[in-house]
Amino acid sequence: MFLRSQAVDHGIARLAERRHGVVTHAQLLALGLDQDAIAYRITVGRLHRLHRGVYAVGHPGLTPTGELRAGIDAIGEDAGLAGTSALALWDIRPRGDGEPIHIAVPRKVRSRPGIRVLSLADLSTSEVVVRRGIPTLLPAYALLTAAAVLRRGELRRAVNQALVLKRVSVPSLVEVLASKPHQRGRGRLAVALRDAAPTRSELEDAAVAFLRAFGLPPFATNVKVGRDEVDVLWRDEGVVLELDSVAFHDNPLQRAADRAKTARLEAAGLAVIRLRWRDVTERQQASAELLRDRLRRSTE
Repeated sequence: MFLRSQAVDHGIARLAERRHGVVTHAQLLALGLDQDAIAYRITVGRLHRLHRGVYAVGHPGLTPTGELRAGIDAIGEDAGLAGTSALALWDIRPRGDGEPIHIAVPRKVRSRPGIRVLSLADLSTSEVVVRRGIPTLLPAYALLTAAAVLRRGELRRAVNQALVLKRVSVPSLVEVLASKPHQRGRGRLAVALRDAAPTRSELEDAAVAFLRAFGLPPFATNVKVGRDEVDVLWRDEGVVLELDSVAFHDNPLQRAADRAKTARLEAAGLAVIRLRWRDVTERQQASAELLRDRLRRSTE
């Protein structure tokens, strides 16, 4: 009897290892446990109840991914992570402290403590994929379901990050907007997409907002020019804007690399302007005049 119990516990441990430390009541029954055996393991601390019919194995602490796995198990096999929880699994945006797990399911299900359920009657199996062993909405649909709960700046940032990571493309976002005309958050995502330009830092976000607010000519961001990638490019005018953050550019090695990069760009016939955080947030008027003057001279 002891050896059989030990073998069952080994089986539970192996299963939990594959599932981010989480097992379900149905899986425990399938491994040969009955109600009394499950209750005993809860009493002695081998199992820890997370949700109804969902347990952590060995200790109650889970990784962030384990928490998401437990949330899915609490709702059912036809569920998929949605909203900010799906964005976290796609590494687009970290899940905030105390943030509920967002789960989509194609039927009516009540939310419960720590889990916010989106009942989406038109949810298709083609819109759910398995990532890290967990069913989750595709990134474009995840952004749409997150749009209803994220603030405008957070949503724009998430769209930017998804574009930079190549989790989505502009066409894929346009397609999901067209296919879900009644989805809550659709209008907000459309605005975020209209404003989106792929960036990789808050400095770049601030610069894009500054350039648009002051009506500078259309530009491209994070463009490959020869061996280098430039932050902002006015291709027709032959002008490059490089953004220097203190964190990455204020050291001798990086300053030397910046000088070499500027020399290569200028040798290619481009004019290079470098701005910092204060230039695009506190000295905007002067920075805008500098850029306009250089752009104008490039076309004369």
